[in-house]
Parts: sequence; structure tokens; C-alpha cells
Amino acid sequence: MGAFIATTVFRLVDVSIEKVNLRGIFIHVSTTKKQSLGKQYGFIFTLVIILFTVSVMVTYLLLDDTNQSIDETEETNAIVVEVNKWMSLYQEKYVFIPEYIIEESEQRLLDYLSLSSEFVNQAKRVRPLFSTEEQVQAFNQILNNNH
Repeated sequence: MGAFIATTVFRLVDVSIEKVNLRGIFIHVSTTKKQSLGKQYGFIFTLVIILFTVSVMVTYLLLDDTNQSIDETEETNAIVVEVNKWMSLYQEKYVFIPEYIIEESEQRLLDYLSLSSEFVNQAKRVRPLFSTEEQVQAFNQILNNNH
């Protein structure tokens, strides 16, 4: 692989390679345009620096894109957690209705009213998190079913 890269780079500077060791350690070079060895290595060094700089920039752009994706996922997860809390309160609240009908206990009614209050407070925290019209309509439908 090293010999292939060296061959490609030396072709760019119009240099012919007469001998290459299989391990890529020994390379015998002869120039066709009589360029000094310093200029040849200077060109190759400059090319390597440019390629390295380009690779660093591409890596940065890819990492930045990944970071933005992670931020979006964190925001979405925060919304899901809050909505799940809200829906849990909704479901827990309606578990008390059959129990109240069976027991007709004043405590069950107070628990239901307490959960209703928590449900409304959680709904106030969740509402600003919705961004699409579809989400807002689903939210309003759940609130209408709450009464």
C-alpha cells in the first residue's frame, strides 16, 4: 500500500521509481525533470500537509453534524419523558374512578382530585414543548377527554 501511495505521489511530481522494496522501506528514485531532491520532498510534504488539513476539516464537519444530531435527540427525549409523565398521570387518574364507584370513599375522591391537579400542572409544562399542529391537536384532544 505504501509503494502504491509513493508511486502516485511521485507521478504527480514527474518522478520515476526504479526500485521499490516489497515492504515499502527502500525506494530508489530518479527524476526526469532534474528537480532537486529538496523540491521533490518539499512538494510531497506540502501535499501531505494539505491532505491532512482537509481530513481534519472533514472530520470536524462530520463531528459537528453528529453533535447536532445528538442535541436534537436529547431534546426529543426530554419531550418524550415529559409527555410520558403526563400520560401516566392521565391513566393513573382514571384508575381511581372504578375504585371510587366501588368503595365510595372520600379518600378516593380526594386522590382523584389531587391527580387531576397534577395532570393540569403537567399539561402546562408539556404544552410549550409541542411544535407541530398535529401534536397540538392531539394535546387538545387529550385535554378535552379529561373532562
